[in-house]
Amino acid sequence: MPLNDIACKGFKPESKSYKKSDEKGLYLEIMPNGSKYWHLKYRFNKKENRLSFGVYPEISLKEAREKRDEARKLIREGIDPAKKKKVEKLTQYINAENSFENVAREWHNNQKSGCTERHANYVLKRLRYNLLNYSIYTFGHS
Repeated sequence: MPLNDIACKGFKPESKSYKKSDEKGLYLEIMPNGSKYWHLKYRFNKKENRLSFGVYPEISLKEAREKRDEARKLIREGIDPAKKKKVEKLTQYINAENSFENVAREWHNNQKSGCTERHANYVLKRLRYNLLNYSIYTFGHS
């Protein structure tokens, strides 16, 4: 029988974690500390996998079902949703850490100790204007 929001709120922690199934592989795992996690159990390439969607009530029952449906669609298209999620997360991390702007700012911080404050500010201004595509009028002093 599918879950409803009242049932999800009412599940109490026990000494060991336990699962309450919704439908189509979606279930809520209730931990001994009282936290509740959404998971999807699925098979891909004849192997059983598990995908996490987040914490209840941050992720509502409706949202968890939407995420489940998206994941099932990916499976039908021949894409492992857990691997896709890992690749997206890694890509975001790489893009954030190694963006040109972050590397340029790190370089500037390492170089500015060897010159005057005026020159360091000038270099930062030129970086922003010429390389980071900032308008000269949109930034303050750093």
